[in-house]
Amino acid sequence: MSGRGRGRGHGGVLPHPPPPPPPTIEQLLAMQTQIMQALVKNQQNQPIARAPRDKRGEFLKAPLVFSHATNPLEAHDWLHAEEKQLNIA
Repeated sequence: MSGRGRGRGHGGVLPHPPPPPPPTIEQLLAMQTQIMQALVKNQQNQPIARAPRDKRGEFLKAPLVFSHATNPLEAHDWLHAEEKQLNIA
């Protein structure tokens, strides 16, 4: 038996092509410029963010005063409302 017709000694699998050459410095700079231009364009399309409100300051300005209640549910409701304010702040 001869070894003819069985491929080139690779079991029928062709070798991978060589990788492409690395990019030149000019190509890298061009890619970087494109990325920077895309970032600037994206930033220009974003809405201007407003500074968040200082809810903690608003909460501290509001007095926490509870004098009395004949109905325990009134005290509970007041306490619940103040807890909500604490969660917001």
